[in-house]
Amino acid sequence: MALPVLSLQLGLINLGAGIYAAESIIHCEDDGQLALNFKNKTPGVADTSVTYDMTAGEDRGIYDVDTVEIISGTFSMARQ
Repeated sequence: MALPVLSLQLGLINLGAGIYAAESIIHCEDDGQLALNFKNKTPGVADTSVTYDMTAGEDRGIYDVDTVEIISGTFSMARQ
């Protein structure tokens, strides 16, 4: 059963600019931009980074992301 809300967890609330280990869910507190860094599992193929904009109130599953770089805005993450 999926929870209808983001679980607040110590150390993952109101994160600002920086690089963080990705958890399962990301929630946008204040409009911002992220760089989602996907670790490629295919030998010899480079990792991939994708820039992604989010608006306050949005949630996204980031299950395949290795690290998240918050470029601007404020975000919370959760291990759901």
